[in-house]
Amino acid sequence: MSKLTLHLQYEPDYLPNFVNRCQGKLRWIKGVNCYPNLSGVSTIGRVYVDDNLSNRLVMRGADGVDQWIYICRGEYEKARHVYAWQGPNEFIIDSYEKSARWNEFHVAFIVRMSALGLRCMVGNINTGWPRLRKYNDAPPYPPAIRPTIEALVQHDGILSLHEYGPGDMRTGQGAHCLRYRNTVAELREAGVPIPRIFIGECGIDVPDPNFPLDHHHKGWTEWTDRAGYLEQLKWYAGELAQDEKVEGAAVFTGCNWDWVTFNVDRELAMGIADIVAWEPEVVPVVPDTVILKPEPLPWVDISGNLPQHPDSENRYEHRNPSQVARTVIHHSVTEPADESPAGIVQHIKNIARQHIRIAGWPAVAYHVIIGPLGDAYLVNPLDVSAYHVGKYSKRNFGNERSYGVCLLGKLHKHDPTEAQLATARRVGETLGKLVVPHKALARTACPGRWARWGEEITG
Repeated sequence: MSKLTLHLQYEPDYLPNFVNRCQGKLRWIKGVNCYPNLSGVSTIGRVYVDDNLSNRLVMRGADGVDQWIYICRGEYEKARHVYAWQGPNEFIIDSYEKSARWNEFHVAFIVRMSALGLRCMVGNINTGWPRLRKYNDAPPYPPAIRPTIEALVQHDGILSLHEYGPGDMRTGQGAHCLRYRNTVAELREAGVPIPRIFIGECGIDVPDPNFPLDHHHKGWTEWTDRAGYLEQLKWYAGELAQDEKVEGAAVFTGCNWDWVTFNVDRELAMGIADIVAWEPEVVPVVPDTVILKPEPLPWVDISGNLPQHPDSENRYEHRNPSQVARTVIHHSVTEPADESPAGIVQHIKNIARQHIRIAGWPAVAYHVIIGPLGDAYLVNPLDVSAYHVGKYSKRNFGNERSYGVCLLGKLHKHDPTEAQLATARRVGETLGKLVVPHKALARTACPGRWARWGEEITG
């Protein structure tokens, strides 16, 4: 049985299918501000607290615990089924003073939570922390967290560590995946009791200050495909199975409005379920005699029949399709008066005139527009950098490297229609790129209530 599970920031539609596909072998689930209550599965809960506030509370030592519990207590009381509650996340221990404050806070936190009848999962230490003596890093070393470890053992708590591979999970333990083994060895050498361990986050992560998404971190979609990622996760699960003290490991993350290059979508989740259940991957074989006809394109091309800027010099620049990395979903914040094909085309022409007259753009800003009845229209050639993320620099990440797909409607007030969602998913599959909301690339609320329906498009 694999120790893998999911790290979730909402309860996706695919969760019941994921649980069923695990065939009764799922032991854990972890949720941030969502706490799935699944039969026979232990839930790890995390109440999100802003990092700056979290760090300030830890630096107050024991005096910060009351405010932490005050902030989180409503969630604690609401979700009594949660097996263990996570404490502060990824506090960086890089000095003796911080080590002392970290221990003081966590010992008090563990004791207070125990008095409330609640179990703790603490540490949640970022990849490479605590620093390890064998790599000649600065102190403190794992024995410096001894007071917290002893309190965890006394109160049946869990130590959480985070593990990510830099582009590949199999790059060796060091400060990356399997680094927990070094931490355990250091604790054992110092005579510190070994607590139960849970890998609170794991996967692929490479910090990149020039990457505009995901708080400047690149997740698995930037380094491999689903099959390659599942191969790495299966390797990691096999390594974890050798260590009795490791309870589980949560693959980061199910979240379709942020951390989009890390997102565990439906297809990836089903592959993880197969690893949990130790099921071999089944690849259907298509007989040589079967001739597969290409699917027709899911849109009608009207790009040549739409208004263009009167200045012939004002035209969108062309780009190499190989540059395109993602499909960005928008909403129009307008409602067509007539939902017939002719009415939708007229509405699209009106949008194009607005973009030309008011914004001064060469043409309508999108590549594909989808009406309420699910009819889709190609409104710009796919090889142009339309201004759907605004008129920014020539090499703007949002425009030059993405397709723009707009759903007609005021999606800040209501969800798309089922027909729109079905077409949008087919358009995304046809374009074959990572699908993200506009809000993942810019400071905007577009496309409205994405958290409610985005999973229907991203899978």
